[in-house]
Formats: sequence, C-alpha cells, structure tokens
Amino acid sequence: GVPRGPGGPPSNLRPDPALSRKLSGIAHSCGRVDTRVDASPLCESDPAFPSAHAKIKTVRLPIDSLVPEILEHLRTANNLVLEAPPGAGKTTRVPAGLLGLDSRDVLVLEPRRIAARLAARFVASERGEAVGATVGYQVRFEEVAGPATRLRFLTEGVLTRRLLSDPHLERVGTVVLDEFHERHLEGDLALALLRRLQKGRRKDLRLVVMSATLDTGPVAEYLG
Repeated sequence: GVPRGPGGPPSNLRPDPALSRKLSGIAHSCGRVDTRVDASPLCESDPAFPSAHAKIKTVRLPIDSLVPEILEHLRTANNLVLEAPPGAGKTTRVPAGLLGLDSRDVLVLEPRRIAARLAARFVASERGEAVGATVGYQVRFEEVAGPATRLRFLTEGVLTRRLLSDPHLERVGTVVLDEFHERHLEGDLALALLRRLQKGRRKDLRLVVMSATLDTGPVAEYLG
C-alpha cells in the first residue's frame, strides 16, 4: 500500500533531488503572493472569485521559473514529487504547463469540490477562456467540459469512478495529485490505482504528486 510512516528514505531517493531542493527553497522568496487558489478558497459569491469570462492579469509566481525544468524532467521520467509552499503557484501554473508535454489530456485531482471548481475557473481565466473550453472540471453531479477540454480538475472520487469505464485512461498523458498532504482514503486509493495502472498497461502514464507540507520521501520511494 501507500507508505504512511513518519520517517522515510533520505532525500536522495526522490525522483529528482536537485529539483526538489529548488522547489523547497522558494519558500524564502514566496512571501504573500497571490494565494487565491493555493491557500484561500473563495466562494463563487465572493467578489474576488473570477467570473467565467474574466481575464485575470497574470501575476508572476515563484514556481514559474521552475516550470521549464519540471517539464524537462517529465520528458525523461514518468514520476515527480513536488514540494512547494502555499502560494507558490503549483495548483495553477504546473498543470497548465503540463499541456505542453504532448497532445494528451491532463487530470488534476483535488481533495475538495470547491478547490476543483476554483482552480479550473482561475486557470481558464488566465488563458482568457471560459471554463469548459481547454480547461474544465468534474465533481459529483456536475461537469463543465467540452470536446476541446484537455485540462480537467476533478475530485479523487470522480477518478475512481472513471477508472471503471475507462480503466486504461486512454487519452490521459499526466495525472496530478494536488494537495496530497491532506491524506485520506480516496487520495491514497487513487494513487494506488494509478501506480498499478502505470506498472501495467500504461507505462507511459506520468504521475505528479504535489504538496505543501508532506514528507515527500515515502511517496517518492513508492513511485520508484
């Protein structure tokens, strides 16, 4: 199963130690940047919540300079564990960047429905699009997506149900497990199912685990 122990292997067992150290180090330059997606969930009635058609001015975030290195790593390796503080931009900038790896879809697993909705709306707004174009979301009883949707934010429970009808995730190139430090049964089950699929029929499937506070060593060891 997925390791849970408080200890873990030394950092040199992570998939890319140098990149992990760089991501951890950006806490010093992060400060109080735009944390609307990463740390401060908003309700849709909040005036600060981006509307479906609003174009949000792009703000430079600490993780932006590392996205090219993240993509380069994933062109030669299928797994990556990212540790970065809240507000670094991992929820919004990394998934959007992953679209450039190939023409396949990117799935981002969020632990809460509001997080999936908010992240999708924010990323779509930064692209100047409405939700349901390139970027969409799917939660229980609600799906906003279209035939052109390639980046989809969804809850972990939705993924496990999707695996019943699409057991090989045929059109998916990368799955991101966001906020993985919020450990719960559905998140652990999703990671276990994805890892089994990756070791079997989908050896080309990329898995990215992202967290603000997780001890990444055991997860990195699990992903090999």
